[in-house]
Amino acid sequence: MNDVLRSIIQTQHPDLAKQVKDAIHTMQVVLEMADPAQLRAAQGAIASPDAPTDVPDIMQTRVLEPGNISATSDAQFSIAAEQQKRRHEGPLQLAAGDAFGRYQIIKPLGRGAMGAVYLAYDPRLERHVAIKIPFVRDNPIALERFYIEARATATLRSPNICPIYDVEQINGVHYIAMAFIDGEPLSKVIEAGAIEPRTIGEIISKTARGIQKAHEKGIVHRDIKPDNIMIEEGGEPVVMDFGLALRGDTEDARLTHDGAVLGSPAYMSPEQARGDQQAVGPHSDIYSLGVVLYHALTQKLPFEGPVMSVLQRIIFEKPQPPSARRAELAGHPIDQVCMKMMAKAPADRYASMADVANAVDECFTNGQAKKARAEKRGFWPFRSKQA
Repeated sequence: MNDVLRSIIQTQHPDLAKQVKDAIHTMQVVLEMADPAQLRAAQGAIASPDAPTDVPDIMQTRVLEPGNISATSDAQFSIAAEQQKRRHEGPLQLAAGDAFGRYQIIKPLGRGAMGAVYLAYDPRLERHVAIKIPFVRDNPIALERFYIEARATATLRSPNICPIYDVEQINGVHYIAMAFIDGEPLSKVIEAGAIEPRTIGEIISKTARGIQKAHEKGIVHRDIKPDNIMIEEGGEPVVMDFGLALRGDTEDARLTHDGAVLGSPAYMSPEQARGDQQAVGPHSDIYSLGVVLYHALTQKLPFEGPVMSVLQRIIFEKPQPPSARRAELAGHPIDQVCMKMMAKAPADRYASMADVANAVDECFTNGQAKKARAEKRGFWPFRSKQA
């Protein structure tokens, strides 16, 4: 679907111009998110027997020139393919017992789209740390974004934000050393079973107050999701991974542009799903945290299905309230708070994360709730009984 086809459709159906533009953008987003190998396999499956086997990969073209899927030369495709290959190469592989600079690797903690994380020991300061090594060795843009994460997070001081200790490189391998959070991601807490609304409220309120500290410094997280909220053994939430963070007061914003969609689709705000980076701000984090609240309350996402469908529904549809999926929430104020956080228009959401925290707290301020919270002090969410 190119600009010419879009122009034809919009000329013939001017009343559908906006819907056509949004639909084409969503298709482009899906192409950008697709695994290149799967995309090539899908192309091969629908190709005719007489079709050439060396048809260029659309994903490769988009790496070379985002937004342009027109024909390019063989040389350009070769360059694009090499860029695509480098982008998907993994970071340095480390194993237990390896030395990484002054750090002693204890074990891998996980791998994700941005890189690998290891538990390590720092003998100089006699403490355990988490070492994050990204997929950015040959990608200048991703490398700069990686350092933005470090700079952004290093300025924050909150018990609910993971602190950065060091950012450096060893023999050309870039890394961040951060606090090791001994706990589990909120996603696993949710998977473990239904959580009491009061406990969910405490997690969301503390998370919101931590993110508020970032917003006060002009930092927007842009990828709030359960995987990025660690729950310590004492039940304290800690926000992780500012890898998509945007500082509104520096030139770091040049790394984004209209039409780029960054973040996890199911938790994106409508403005992120549209690729409208100029509209992304603190209110976008509020929407995403609202989706986290919804997920924690119901064990369901507001919108589920293929990526394209989810993005379109985020933009155009209003989700069912949590109470429609968890009957005991009917009439509970947390139901309305969640829906306000996920309002389509940023102006209809809460004005700040501080307001979110206050609204969530007010949902549990009656005497019985206060007494229950006191009895639950030190509560570890994995041991919650079925609500």
